Formats: sequence, C-alpha cells, structure tokens
Amino acid sequence: MRNALLILLIGAAWTDALAQVYPSPYSALHWTVRPSATSGYLPPPDDGPIGDYSGYTNPGTDGKNTYAPDRYHQVYRPTALIYCAIPPFCPPKRLVVFIPGHTFQPSDYGDFLDTARGAGFYVIGLDYPNPHAASAVCSGMPSCFADLRNKIVFADGPFNSNGVDIDGHPQDALIKRLKAILLYMEDHDPYGGWGNYLVTDATAEDGVRPAFGNIVFVDHSGYASFIASKKHVSRVVMLASVIDSTGTKQSPTSAPWIDATNPTPNSLYFGMVNTNDNFDGTSPAEGNHFPRIVHNWDTLMVPLANRKVVTDACGAALACHLTVATDPSHASDWVTLLGPLY
Repeated sequence: MRNALLILLIGAAWTDALAQVYPSPYSALHWTVRPSATSGYLPPPDDGPIGDYSGYTNPGTDGKNTYAPDRYHQVYRPTALIYCAIPPFCPPKRLVVFIPGHTFQPSDYGDFLDTARGAGFYVIGLDYPNPHAASAVCSGMPSCFADLRNKIVFADGPFNSNGVDIDGHPQDALIKRLKAILLYMEDHDPYGGWGNYLVTDATAEDGVRPAFGNIVFVDHSGYASFIASKKHVSRVVMLASVIDSTGTKQSPTSAPWIDATNPTPNSLYFGMVNTNDNFDGTSPAEGNHFPRIVHNWDTLMVPLANRKVVTDACGAALACHLTVATDPSHASDWVTLLGPLY
C-alpha cells in the first residue's frame, strides 16, 4: 500500500526512469543450485570447474555428511512482486547468508533457513570446501587460523595444507561462490531483486562484488566473524562461534585475527552458544568450546545484550555443539539475532 501511494504522489514522470520491482514479504520461492552450475558466471581464472578435493587429508566424518565438493546451495526469496516507484525510498530487505560448520552442508540447517525465510529475509545457505575444523588443523599454531580462513573465504594468502587446493580452484572460495550464486540468481530470476546484493567496485574482479553492507552473515562454528573482520557487513550472527584460540580451557588466548578493531562495529556482532558446547564428559573438559567462544566474544567486545547463552540438554559432544543452529525450539532466538529486515 505504501508503494502504491508513492506512485500516486510522485506522478508518472518519475516512474519510467526509476521504477524497479521488489519482492514482498509473504511467501518464498526456493532454489537448490549446485556450485558447479555457477562458477561460469565468474571471470577468468575463476570460471573453471570446481575442484574434486581428493587430496584432502582425512576429511572429517563427524558431521551428518562426509565432505563432498558439489553439494547444493539453498536459496530463498519472497515470491510476490510489488512495484517500487523510487528505489531510494524502497530499501532492499537484507540477505541472510548462512555458512555451515565443517563437513556439514546447508540442507542440514533446514530449520534455521526456513525460520529466516519465514521472517521475510532473502536467504542463501552457502556450500563451500569445509572438510576440516580449523581448531583441528591449526591446533597450537596461532597464525594458522587466519591463514586457513583467508584462503577458504577469499582465496588469498599462503595457506596450503591438508590437501586444500583453493589456489588451483579459486572459484571454490566462499566469497567467490557467493558472488557466483548471486550472479546466477540475477540471470535465472531477473526480477527477483538479487542485484541489491551486488555492487560495482573498480577494485573487484570484473568490477562487481557482493554488497557486504546489505548482508547478514551467519555461521555455525566458523566464518562469519572472519568475513566481518575484513569487510563492513550488515550484521554478524555467530552460532557456537568463534572457537579459534590456543591455550587451555581455563586460560584461552584468542587467535591473533580476533580483535575489536575491524571494519564491522562490535555493536553488530551477535552470538548464541550452549554452555555444554562440545563437552565430552572428561575433566578438566579441555574439549569444551564454551569458555573459548565466550573469551573470543570478550576479545571482539561483543555487547552482553547481544549474547544468548543456552543450557540445552544434549548427550554427545557434537549434539551440544549443534543445538544452537539446528534445534527449532530456538526459532524465536534466531529471529531476534537476525534483527530487522531492513
């Protein structure tokens, strides 16, 4: 109704030059897209086939799925279209990009994705090469955490270990896959408003990059806060994250990349964690990630009001790590953490 009134008020002179179509908040369309279908949307050398990653050393199998390189992205957008006469007065809804934990894929987080979609957001569950937990690969090596995450996210830096071959297949880096799926959606859903999540940037490959300021990055166990340490994003939601640290449970030391001086203000960081996260029943429970996560939140200066601590009953260590990202009883918490639509 608001958009209809705007059209009447501004007159026809504006509409031909400025009119765009935006989706409405009521229902959603759902796409499942393999990464192998999208890399051709990137410029050379990122337009080649995805890697097979057969060189990964002992890929993790403790998730629901052993890692595979071509699992589906899960993509949602509101379905009904409404007319926006003057785009600057019709800000786009924010896009939620969900990044799974190691070995897991977007479909394993269906309840979270459905909740975000139901709240009216655009949603992308993004698959990417994730066979190993950073905490296992980088144990005792503080600088390794940033090197690993920088390689997996941006295809940058020196990391080349455990069979990681992002250098040979840069199109598999997380942000490159995000750009590729956005370009794919622009092509396959041309009136869907996906261009709101891409911007022109002369410093980017082929002059286009994700519009980080319109994107809420959400992770389970890993990458959202690292992206926010490099780019000014709309919001960060850390579910059982971030773990990167050395030292003991009683006295953890945050990985060097974790600090409060980064492009994303600390007021935009939000998190949820289970007090029993990864606790395996041993004493002194060095495997318990909860103290490490909270310590890292302290290092990031995440406001106390932005933290949600739960005490879900769970049996196995992994179950305690998963509840905050997979248990639908947390749906209302997820919506709160995601924040406003605009």
